Amino acid sequence: MNNKKFVLISVFTLLLSGFAVPASAITGSLLNMLTGQLGITEQQATQGMAALMELAKQHLSTTDYTKLISGAPDLGALAKAAAAFAKPQAATTTGALLGYAASFVGGDSANQMVQMAHTFSQWGLTADMVGKFLKIALDYVNSVGGPELMKILSEALPF
Repeated sequence: MNNKKFVLISVFTLLLSGFAVPASAITGSLLNMLTGQLGITEQQATQGMAALMELAKQHLSTTDYTKLISGAPDLGALAKAAAAFAKPQAATTTGALLGYAASFVGGDSANQMVQMAHTFSQWGLTADMVGKFLKIALDYVNSVGGPELMKILSEALPF
């Protein structure tokens, strides 16, 4: 069996068995940008980007989401790798109350920001990290996919 097939089968087997595969085995440049610029762990970088990508996916058409993950492969790889990590509880009383309050103050965008900050806090990341993650992701997408892809991502995550 050639090495590429062996590695692919090994990674797939580990994912199916529930073992976390380091995201660095799947992706590199975006993960390195996040960990290097923000001083966070690989797992935090993966979880944070996975949360942002999940939110983006909810706000994009299938066509735009496919363009985004095809044109910026690290985003797609990080979104897929997220399944290997334990995710925080999707809805908690605190998160629901914060989101409800934010919806009165600033609408959907503020609600998304508050909920994302709450999600990040469950991984030991501060609320200001949401904007930092987004800036780095936008810079990455612009560098690998150009302004059209960057616009798609920025419109999906308008905070």
